[in-house]
Amino acid sequence: MAVITAVEQQKARSEAYLQLFEQLKASIINVAELAVRLYEQGKRDGLPNKLIRADIELALHELIGERRLRQILPPALKRAYRQLADDDNIASVNSAMISELPESVFHLGSAKLLLGDCSEVASSDNNIPDDSIDLIFTDPLYDMGSIPLYSKLGEIAFRVLKPGGNLITYFPQYALPEIIQLLTNSGLKYNWICFVKYNGNNAFSHNNHVIIKGKPLLWFYKGDKLGGQYIIDFMESKAPNKSLHEWQQTQEEAEYFISKLTNPRTSTAGGLVLDPFMGTGTTGLAALKANRRFIGIDINPEMFAKARASITEFQLNKYSKKI
Repeated sequence: MAVITAVEQQKARSEAYLQLFEQLKASIINVAELAVRLYEQGKRDGLPNKLIRADIELALHELIGERRLRQILPPALKRAYRQLADDDNIASVNSAMISELPESVFHLGSAKLLLGDCSEVASSDNNIPDDSIDLIFTDPLYDMGSIPLYSKLGEIAFRVLKPGGNLITYFPQYALPEIIQLLTNSGLKYNWICFVKYNGNNAFSHNNHVIIKGKPLLWFYKGDKLGGQYIIDFMESKAPNKSLHEWQQTQEEAEYFISKLTNPRTSTAGGLVLDPFMGTGTTGLAALKANRRFIGIDINPEMFAKARASITEFQLNKYSKKI
């Protein structure tokens, strides 16, 4: 393999790029994240793809070039190395990323993740400015003790949504009257209830004598006029994948609402999606897949780490194809 060294054409590389290159050579846990950051910085510096790829390969050769070190690296990082060294397999970095204690703010490409209580984190104009969000798509907890979260959700939505911006949230039907009241009290306006039918195992609400075949979504909006396109209010979806969390939702419905209620990203702007209860990052992946920007918040460090890992893997996949 012909490798262009980091010393060659050094004048074309910014100081930020060279610092990332040195971090990548010394990193084990952050190898995938740093590879993506190096690619993004390289494009800002105007470097050609093949040169950036050569630098990534060189850094990884230094990091895991010794046979003994390759043997002790986590399998996920071996796959990351093979992908960046022209292997056809897509890298999976979850186990390495989750093992690291997350910082409170993670920013990579079009995604920004914030660790903390959404009512505190989202109250800062530095994190989320007023009237800046096109769509909130989220799934708060369903137990009785968590119903007050919908009051927080309404307060956040009324501040950060643009006029005409939309809130789509899953909700437990047993608490529908209370939740509608909490969201209405915030100043938002009720629009509709949509329903997602799952093609999987049934659930049961024994207290209510109900066999559950799917989940409803509440649709509220801010201002006097709805934004976005027309929405189909009933859809079928696959059974949720619960591999990362028992409450994880499917990605299809998030993709649908995001595509209908926001605009694709351009070089300087585009739809901005917020999930203040992001869990493992399903909404974020749907937003990035649809070429939108995303802000996610979660109070649970483990969920935050899983979301960060999934989004990093998605970005690595995306950029490795470009390279």
